[in-house]
This record gives sequence, C-alpha cells and structure tokens, in this order.
Amino acid sequence: MVAEVYRALVEAGAPETSARAAAAAIPVAGDMVAKEDLWALKEELPARIAQVEHGLGERMGRLERDMAVLKFAYGPIIILLLLKIAFLA
Repeated sequence: MVAEVYRALVEAGAPETSARAAAAAIPVAGDMVAKEDLWALKEELPARIAQVEHGLGERMGRLERDMAVLKFAYGPIIILLLLKIAFLA
C-alpha cells in the first residue's frame, strides 16, 4: 500500500476503508516493469529460445536412441514368449 496516498485521502476526508482500498490498488513503483526492461528481454528472447530448442533436440536424440534399444532388445524376447505361449501352452 502507498502510505502517502492513504494519508492524503484520509486528510482529504475520504472514509478510512475507501482510502485504504484506493491506496492498495495503486501499484508500487518497484513492482512495475520499465520499457527499457521489456526491450532488453526482447533482445534476449531469440537466444533463450535457441537454448531451449537445443536442449529439446538433445533430449529427442536420447529418446530415439532409447526407443531403438528397447525395440531391438525387448522385441525378440516378446516374440519368443508369444511363441512359447502359442505352441507350448
């Protein structure tokens, strides 16, 4: 809450509850974003997106490798188990 605004409203004759609500609705300057901050973030955005895409590419490569290992490692085992169930059960 902005105390100066609250005091000014109370001194001007506003009810205390209304003055408190009005002062609380005003954003504190430290919580606001400056235009320069937004422009700086706009400049950094392509580099950050590239980092994320690079990380996703590495993870997808690992996932594809792991899927290939699972396919060739567990595929024959599953086929043998199905053949055993079909012919020996």
